[in-house]
Amino acid sequence: MKRIITNFILLSTIGIFAQQQTSFDFSRFKEEQSFEYTGSGMSHLEGNGIRLHTFDLEDPDGWVRISTDTIKDGKFALTGKIQAPRHVLLSVRDEEGPLYVKYLIAEPGKVTLTWNDDYGDLYIDGGEYNQKVTAKVEQNPKMLNASRASSNAEARMMFEQDTVKLYALNDIVEDFMKLRTDSFDDIRKNGDDPMARLLAMYWSNLPNDIYDNGAESVEKEIDALQDEIGLGEIPAITYIKNFTKRMDNARSIAGELQDGNTIKDFTAKTIDDKEINLNEEIEKSSYVLVDFWASWCGPCRQENPKMKKVYNAYKDKGFNIVAFSIDEDKEDWVSASKEDEIPWVNISDIQGYDSPIAEQYGIQSIPVNYLVDSTGKIVARNLRGDQLEKEIEALLGTK
Repeated sequence: MKRIITNFILLSTIGIFAQQQTSFDFSRFKEEQSFEYTGSGMSHLEGNGIRLHTFDLEDPDGWVRISTDTIKDGKFALTGKIQAPRHVLLSVRDEEGPLYVKYLIAEPGKVTLTWNDDYGDLYIDGGEYNQKVTAKVEQNPKMLNASRASSNAEARMMFEQDTVKLYALNDIVEDFMKLRTDSFDDIRKNGDDPMARLLAMYWSNLPNDIYDNGAESVEKEIDALQDEIGLGEIPAITYIKNFTKRMDNARSIAGELQDGNTIKDFTAKTIDDKEINLNEEIEKSSYVLVDFWASWCGPCRQENPKMKKVYNAYKDKGFNIVAFSIDEDKEDWVSASKEDEIPWVNISDIQGYDSPIAEQYGIQSIPVNYLVDSTGKIVARNLRGDQLEKEIEALLGTK
């Protein structure tokens, strides 16, 4: 009997200890506190401005600057005040645009960032949630190796002409992206700290979850985390709620653009300011690929040579391409169009993701494309690699 009682007390004690180990007190985040992010080893970016931005809760595509400095002697210091941890973007820019960007967690306290030449990035030291989320994933040895392999593959893709080798290099990049996303998803679904789970959500498989299952299950997950954290709707929660609504709206719009449905008409201008109407272009050909791309989109640019191969082979047999750029800067669009020697219809309204046309199609990421027939009926979607060639060959015959 004593043994049973002793075992019961022991098990109870273990249970209480386990509860204490997995309970978290977030009351320290009720008030604003100071943060300090110091960096070194950045002499290769000497003299450039460095900034910290958080997401704008009013404008989903906007950013709010919370600290800025200039890199001097390879060093910088970014300081300010923050309440609860939230996502932040560190960027180095010159007059022409960004030179380096990195996502971090903005949180009270000190974080040290040191440039690592082998890593090719800033190494994060300190910061409770930078360690539990960002560093845990990005400084994992397996992730570092995958990141290096991806960077090397991206560099080689800019010069590789062989299609088979391009596909192999693209697979390396996509494998890295999947590993990274799955790693954040593991924290989101299996972590013990609700704040870490919340912060990992943004970099996890969240978009796919919304597209596959709708927003309801994600909204329940967010509400449960809000209750666990007990601080009400902190900025990180507000942003993810807004993001979820946007993705769910895009999902609804995408539901209107399934195979067999009619493509949505729009009008935009070429580089030379000539107005082009999509439906008018569609009526001229047997099949048209409506492609959404941008100068800054690596995967989009990698598809252009493959699309050009199909275009050249079938342009005289009734195939055409109408490409709409999501660029915000006309010079970037023009430069990329010239570099890639784009021969098909190439239009934009230079409004980025804020474009009414992008919103009309629910575009949240690119590349995206739709293959339509001469009546505007959607035949296939998101054809990449050799999928486009196979589809056109089936519809229009061999070259």
